[in-house]
Amino acid sequence: VAKIYKLPAELANQIAAGEVVENPASCVKELVENAIDAGATEVKVDLVSGGMSLLSVRDNGFGLQKQDLSLAIERHATSKIRSFSDLESIASMGFRGEALASIASVSRFRMTSMHADSSHPWQLQCEASSTLETKLVVVTKPMPVGTVVEVRDLFFRVPARQKFLSKPRQEYQKARTIFKKLVLAHPSVSMSLTHDNKKVLDCPAAHTADQALQRITSCLGPQFAADQIYIDEKVAWGSVSGWCAKPLFTRRTQDMQFLFINQRPIQDRGLAFAVKRAYEDMLPPGCYPAFCLYLDMDPALVDVNVHPSKDKVRFAQADAIYQMVKVVVHASLRANAAPQSPPRHTVQSEYTYTSGAVTEVSPSTPTHDSIVSNCSGMAPDQAVATPSWHALSHVNSSGQGQDSVLSQGECLSTSDEGIHTQDDISHLASRTLSPTIDTNAAVLVANSLTSKQSADSTLAQTDLLQSRDKKACHLGFALAQLHGVYILSQTKDGLVMVDMHAAHERILYEKLKSAYRAQGIVTQSLLMPLACVLTEEMCDFALQQKAVLQQMGFSINPHSSTEIVITAYPSLLQKLQLPELLQSVLSMLHGYQDEGEIQRCLDQVFASMACHSAIRANRPLSKDEMQTLLRQIEATEGSDYCNHGRPVWFLWTMPTLDRIFHRGS
Repeated sequence: VAKIYKLPAELANQIAAGEVVENPASCVKELVENAIDAGATEVKVDLVSGGMSLLSVRDNGFGLQKQDLSLAIERHATSKIRSFSDLESIASMGFRGEALASIASVSRFRMTSMHADSSHPWQLQCEASSTLETKLVVVTKPMPVGTVVEVRDLFFRVPARQKFLSKPRQEYQKARTIFKKLVLAHPSVSMSLTHDNKKVLDCPAAHTADQALQRITSCLGPQFAADQIYIDEKVAWGSVSGWCAKPLFTRRTQDMQFLFINQRPIQDRGLAFAVKRAYEDMLPPGCYPAFCLYLDMDPALVDVNVHPSKDKVRFAQADAIYQMVKVVVHASLRANAAPQSPPRHTVQSEYTYTSGAVTEVSPSTPTHDSIVSNCSGMAPDQAVATPSWHALSHVNSSGQGQDSVLSQGECLSTSDEGIHTQDDISHLASRTLSPTIDTNAAVLVANSLTSKQSADSTLAQTDLLQSRDKKACHLGFALAQLHGVYILSQTKDGLVMVDMHAAHERILYEKLKSAYRAQGIVTQSLLMPLACVLTEEMCDFALQQKAVLQQMGFSINPHSSTEIVITAYPSLLQKLQLPELLQSVLSMLHGYQDEGEIQRCLDQVFASMACHSAIRANRPLSKDEMQTLLRQIEATEGSDYCNHGRPVWFLWTMPTLDRIFHRGS
């Protein structure tokens, strides 16, 4: 008796349906993409009971003639490819010829189509107990050119799969999510979604930038649209366009990340990670960016024939594509991500949403080895003074008794991220730099912080600074300090509030990175070495990393099996809690054993070092110190946000203030 035999066509189709048709949402995806491949400019989707009872897709595409209708539900029947070479350059959404055959094999299926060359429409019916029993009938009722596909009683032929479907409401939500992706993927196609006779989404075709943004608003919400940054860059392999949310608009999940390759919705961890890397140093811990990005490239560079669902791809030059996406997004964020007026916020669950940004209301207790320890720079009794749009956090230190906040050597150092590694993107790097600052004037102000100049001389220096080109001073000129936490500054546009700890933290962070890349961080010797107690294992590790620590500005020597002494420290930092800081640095270095992750580790180390040494709350600043801090913020790359993702400054515009006080009304 033969042990190998060929499966019946119907059974083969039903098995294939397990890969293509998981639920009503996957049917929506396949049928809408078929409509778009048919040249449709208008697509209407109707669902009943989440698509489980009825799923209908109507389009105004080319339509099918009588002889093509019967072939349409044959497995591996397609009009989109004819030879193997066609697979190397696929421009259509579908091409495998499995979708209609799979859907028809597990449902009561009808397809009615009117072709421009036909005198009347034809309807294919596949509603019997077997997909081999089909009917092709003439439709006497007139209809416009196009196709209507009706799918009823999904999985009625395979009850075992039907029981794995969710409740109608949940299936509807899945279908709606897929539909939104299709709406975003094809902005030039008008689409509408109706559920249980109620219109849910109606998205007209977008032919202008304003219409495209309105479509984005319909799918991603008004907060995303209000906080978006538009990207449109030509790159070596094609183009990158779309929208990225400013760092204030973050999510606790990856639910608002949309990627499209040649208008095809895809899921790619490498691309998503590349975009997240572009947001590094600007996102709060545990948060994800929101974006909707379109990559256009030669179809020969991407293989979409990876999975029947066609949402997974392979790239011919994956590393180059990932790097370029990261660079483009990074440059756009650095050039356009500055926060504006504090937006309205709403509260949901245990999180506070600030223009889409999520910050925990109940902060965790900080520790010395936490990278975000003391990140607010506030004493516990000062937390009440924090505005509602800032994250609330407690710290271990009140920040009292620090030395001068800004040393002469700290004046106006603009760092270079060093991420632009390809010649063809050098123009992007220039877009990330802050406005040019007159360093001579700023040095005069910085020198006044430690010198014993007369009041007249100090006033003359301030006048000199204020007489400069005010366009470069977009943060204005300091007026006062609020509760020892914020600097109030006047600009031509209104009032700027600056978080002085977050600002100084970013300045130190960028300087540490820049110094490390240049020739190592300058050290400051200690007159009296400081002891640092470690475990025996960590003490051995510290000595192994002695050269790396030296490059970071730390000089150490062994003292015992569980103790080392610090003889020098980074001159950019304050001489406070050096043993605890070194413990934190060693802990992070020890956690990164992969050489490919060393740069991320160093960035985290420098972030921790900057956080430990940045000015704290209740540290009184003179007006000259505040002026110098403002000028340094303007000259520091990425200084709109601290390296924990918190905003450094906000602008209250004069029109906003006038509305608050009802002026001019």
